[in-house]
Amino acid sequence: EIGLMKVIRDAPTNKIIRLQLFGDPIKLGLYPVMGKFTPDGKYYIAADLKAKKSDQGNTYPAELFVVKFNFEPNQPHYLLSKQEVGFNLEEFVIHPNGNTIFALSSNKSFYPQQYLNEQDTAKLHLLDISASGEISEVKSYPIKGKYPSSLAIDNDGSHLAVSISEYQTYGISLGGIQFWDYIESPTKQLF
Repeated sequence: EIGLMKVIRDAPTNKIIRLQLFGDPIKLGLYPVMGKFTPDGKYYIAADLKAKKSDQGNTYPAELFVVKFNFEPNQPHYLLSKQEVGFNLEEFVIHPNGNTIFALSSNKSFYPQQYLNEQDTAKLHLLDISASGEISEVKSYPIKGKYPSSLAIDNDGSHLAVSISEYQTYGISLGGIQFWDYIESPTKQLF
């Protein structure tokens, strides 16, 4: 479940007295792990892994949920939409414009003795959020290397960095950082 808590403070001292549930919580997947507000604060994006990363029998891809919290008393919170983002979601970042999300899923790329094919390779997902809170995938891009573990975006949202734990090379195992450029028009894409 995901919910909103209200901080109750003592008036004279301004110290926190207690936390109080604000509205009813929303049921949210099987294994929720992280969330972030869009830059304008309109929506909350929450991630659900569906299972622990060590569970190799996991058959459910991770999902991102778009939640609309109501800050008015006695008004319900809403789950607006959701989108699958591959197995073993590692990280997601929200573009400064608030209508684009980038999600990094390692899929099965870190499993022992795993040969990386198109299905099991890690992916960088480019997602769109409409003004009404509908989330949809624009495209996913394969990531070369095993176990990408973090994702960062620059201040203006034009570049992304993806850390890779290990490339499939002969001999010495090396990791690295991949840099991606993002363009928004005429269509959203990464290269």
